[in-house]
Amino acid sequence: MSANRTPCMSAVPGLSSTSVSSRLSFSILALLTLVALHTLLPDLPRSAFSRAPSPSHARCSAGPRSLGSESASSAALLFAAAALPDFSEEASFSRERGEEDDVIQDDQVEEREEDLLLMQKAATAGGQSTQARPAVDLEPQRQAGEVHGPGDSPGDTSRAVRLLQLRREAAEVLQSRIKDVFETMEKLEFVEPGNIDGILFQDTFQDNPLEKGVWVPSADPKFQGRWSVETRSAAVIAGEKNLVMQDMRKFHGVARRLSPPIKDTLKEHFVFQYELLQTRPLTCGGGYLKLLDFPEEQSLKEFNHLTDYLVMFGPDICGDSNVVHFILKVYNPVTKEWTEHRLDAPPRLIPSPLSNLLTLWIKPDDTFEILIDGSVVRQGSLLKDMVPPLQPAKTLLVGHEAEADSRDEAETKKAAASGIPNPAYFKLEHAHRLRNINAVAMELWTVEGGTAFDNLIFAKSIDAARAFAKKTFEMRRVKEEELRRHLDAVHLAWREEFAEKQRALEAEFEEAKASSSPSVLDRLTVALQQMAEATGLSPFFLAALAVSVVCLLLLCCGRKRRRTPPPRTQNEEEKKKR
Repeated sequence: MSANRTPCMSAVPGLSSTSVSSRLSFSILALLTLVALHTLLPDLPRSAFSRAPSPSHARCSAGPRSLGSESASSAALLFAAAALPDFSEEASFSRERGEEDDVIQDDQVEEREEDLLLMQKAATAGGQSTQARPAVDLEPQRQAGEVHGPGDSPGDTSRAVRLLQLRREAAEVLQSRIKDVFETMEKLEFVEPGNIDGILFQDTFQDNPLEKGVWVPSADPKFQGRWSVETRSAAVIAGEKNLVMQDMRKFHGVARRLSPPIKDTLKEHFVFQYELLQTRPLTCGGGYLKLLDFPEEQSLKEFNHLTDYLVMFGPDICGDSNVVHFILKVYNPVTKEWTEHRLDAPPRLIPSPLSNLLTLWIKPDDTFEILIDGSVVRQGSLLKDMVPPLQPAKTLLVGHEAEADSRDEAETKKAAASGIPNPAYFKLEHAHRLRNINAVAMELWTVEGGTAFDNLIFAKSIDAARAFAKKTFEMRRVKEEELRRHLDAVHLAWREEFAEKQRALEAEFEEAKASSSPSVLDRLTVALQQMAEATGLSPFFLAALAVSVVCLLLLCCGRKRRRTPPPRTQNEEEKKKR
């Protein structure tokens, strides 16, 4: 050790004190700057300071297949991924990542909606020939580094990719098991219901009415959606055919004539009934039918949304709006115009994975009933429950008298005596009366497509309609309930199995995390972040301050001390004189 150095500086061969101090200061400055950058920019790659380097992002993303490589039914795959149980907090990262929300969703779905989705998955797995939602290809996003967000390390990315891969595998397993259910299920054989007394018209769609030109799609440019009559392999009745809206996000229009037409329902019961099945998860779409008095000389291709109708009946669901429409149009002989009257407080149709039977029963006493699956969901009077009322008022209320209408019925009647005559008034003799129904049509918007119609009838008695439903709907419903129980059992076992696999994967990640030691850079970063949070100062400022303090200490320790030379001895003086 040099006599001119302080003990705090270790001697390094070939280096001066100034050289050591400069290089050490530079190294500490670089390290603290890197820590500051790592704190502010979490995506900065880790250096060789880490003892346990994470797998590369490219290697992780290359493992699982992209969603674009799945089968044509991507909607079913998305369902299966969404229904998987989620026990990890980190798995929620994808809920903030745009399109990945369609792939990894939490599974806290209401049981009714989950059953619906499961049945749609089952229909697709069974080979339903419907247009599927385009798959979302996430592979380019992963390769571009968009799967992980700010602050995610490559290890976090590996974890997310493996969770996503597990869910894809789960979707494939579920699809395979559902196919097995359909292959082993014993289906019913289709039997024509035959002639039933009281049925005025029936259409079971078994004789390919589209090909024969019985049902005619609209040629209006607005209606771009395609129709098909098809046998669903997922159906519980072998060989049964349905009229199906094929396309997604399209308007669909189609019509057919009645032979013979329904001339008059005066003093008779009139029952309008059909079956509806949604083969895909429904968010927005109509399922109602219109009864027309369509001109004989006009082609059915000219039918569109502007065509007048006599009765409109059926469900219309879009978002929070859910109604079963019942609308009557009445001809006013005074004004020579048709007026529209809607049912006040219409019922709702609960989305179901099973077929629904919709029935409108108009009675000769001017009352009505609406039934869903054979149960009454709404009943009332045609004269009291339609808005506006079918019977026009004799007198119109004006000024302050009109305000009494919303306050007090007695006041309204009193004010009516002094009102002005209604120029559109006429006496409606029979509110239940329908005349010259010669066509039935549909003009519908759908987001998902896949809505199927079957077993359309008009009857002059509710008993005839019930007898027809007993040979068609009720037989199918029993088999659908049996299928649902099998699918529920498959679904439950599948969820438990993959919940266990996901827990095992989480345990593996936790074990790997516990066994790995934090790197020097990680420790310094955490310390700097804690200091920044405690003081409210910038990490750059704190790093610069630390560098200044270290440099100051090095300079102080590295200075040379001037020492007083020792006194000369007598021998040294004599030698100097010589």
